[in-house]
Amino acid sequence: MSELYHSYTIVSESVRIRCQKIMSKYNLSIQYKGSIGYCFLDSFNGYYIDDNGKKKANRKRESLKITLFKNPKNPLEKEENKRNKALAERIVSERNYEFMNRANNIVNDSRKEGFFMIYFDNFVTNKGNSISDTQVYHSLRNQIIGFRGDQMRIQDIDYAYCRDFLSYLQNSPSKWGKPKSSSTINSYYKRFRLCLKEIVKEGILPKNPTDDIKVPKPIHKEREYLTKDEVKALINTPMRYENLKRFFLLSCFTGLRHSDVKRLTWKNVIVENKRHFLKFTIQKTKEPIKIPLSPDAVEILGERRGDDDKVVAGLVYSGWHNMIIKQWGVIAGIRKEITPHIARHTFATLFASQTKDWKSLQYILGHSDIRTTQVYAKLINEDVQDSMDKMEKLI
Repeated sequence: MSELYHSYTIVSESVRIRCQKIMSKYNLSIQYKGSIGYCFLDSFNGYYIDDNGKKKANRKRESLKITLFKNPKNPLEKEENKRNKALAERIVSERNYEFMNRANNIVNDSRKEGFFMIYFDNFVTNKGNSISDTQVYHSLRNQIIGFRGDQMRIQDIDYAYCRDFLSYLQNSPSKWGKPKSSSTINSYYKRFRLCLKEIVKEGILPKNPTDDIKVPKPIHKEREYLTKDEVKALINTPMRYENLKRFFLLSCFTGLRHSDVKRLTWKNVIVENKRHFLKFTIQKTKEPIKIPLSPDAVEILGERRGDDDKVVAGLVYSGWHNMIIKQWGVIAGIRKEITPHIARHTFATLFASQTKDWKSLQYILGHSDIRTTQVYAKLINEDVQDSMDKMEKLI
């Protein structure tokens, strides 16, 4: 790619001469940290002359929030690597295409003639989502492409397109060949609507074409949870991945999400007046929290290590690891389908049944609305105790 320079600007305050490059070239770079590789978008935006008269490259690195396994160990991890790398390369290609057009003055009469998928990818990248939310956006991206491809212009995303896309979500099978749940459909369409809302805010479209489309409310399945005897069965059942077992049991005794357990280090475990607490910021809500730990939870934590060491090291969220958890449940003689989130439901149900302290449970689970917490009232059939300290010890 040839280097073309457009203009020079003298900034008197710093006596700095900057030269702006017309064409920016994007490259994909992967930075490995342990067993996980993180994808970045590296861009070169010309040069500038610093205060010492030296020519410096103006470079920028942007996280794509896409990860790869350094050494995939099974077919699922290999397939996930293939899919994620293809997505990263696609984003790089689209960025280069967009900037090449700008460099050569190949522009449309209006931004609404731009490709919708380019806007969507930039929207997701710049939104700063959590890992789990980013994964949902990636799945939504596949649904959009599966509907009518990736060559739709923004101006083509009209009421009819949005109406038919909802119908597509409702009638096309999931990647497992089964009908999508109403919660999944609602989750996809909510994020699709948010992207279009941003387009309207930028003045690209005059109105959100989804405004007049009603999405059926999700039908929530009855929340599964484990009984005390089932938790005991898991405690007594060996598992080949000790970190997965510790995560699941810790979640059963604290209600923590996978994303929060994964980030916990020993500096988040504090002791005050001989009582153990977890003090951290919830990833999903960004709210700080400090919760007391039951004796069972403390026992699951195990021996303390360095402050910067992970409480549960090497924890990864993937379909493969979820399958391992399910197999562990089967070996333990549990007929329910064990998932990472069922551990959180288990804690909430056991805590509520023994304390009926909804405000404390709302705080521990990080719910903004008490009504979300009170859903667990339907699952309670046991006598109420006074506090978490009175929960029956299982270990």
